[in-house]
Amino acid sequence: MEFKSNEEIWFSWWIEELKEAGYIKSWEAPKTYALTGGFARQYERQSKKGVVLEVQTILEQHVYTPDAEIEFTEKAYGVFVAKNGQKWEKHMFLQTKEGTPCIFEVKPEYDHHNMTRLNSLNRKWLMANYGLFVNLVQPTKLFKSTFTPKKYLLTPTGRNKKINYTVYTLEQFIESLNK
Repeated sequence: MEFKSNEEIWFSWWIEELKEAGYIKSWEAPKTYALTGGFARQYERQSKKGVVLEVQTILEQHVYTPDAEIEFTEKAYGVFVAKNGQKWEKHMFLQTKEGTPCIFEVKPEYDHHNMTRLNSLNRKWLMANYGLFVNLVQPTKLFKSTFTPKKYLLTPTGRNKKINYTVYTLEQFIESLNK
């Protein structure tokens, strides 16, 4: 997969750790969804050969491509994915229908150029048009509420990264849920 931000890379580390532990079957880039059609109109243009019909685009089609689609294993239900009829917790993700992949959008905590607001609208349109729910993920918040991937704990030079919250491994997080 191609990543456009550090946050997407960090989230991929979190996913890979879950995959190695048997919580994820697969993950991939989802398809692109058309949220609105465009608007075009025909007009006549005079040419040397006579009248020619041309098409002028007034409004472009609006499309949305989320960042990841994850298929969780049965082991993840009730831990990372809310089961049907189960109360949603902040460390859990929601699916449109049980047994279908979860769709994700990854954003930083700091909202550059108000992109989270635009994404909120795209997610609402996707739900209205296709009945699909998109989980918004901010990796650093996700790490605080679940576990921090081992790769995130080190700088690119291999030194321990300074982290300003209590770090839990995947094993420690799962153990804390069982208490």
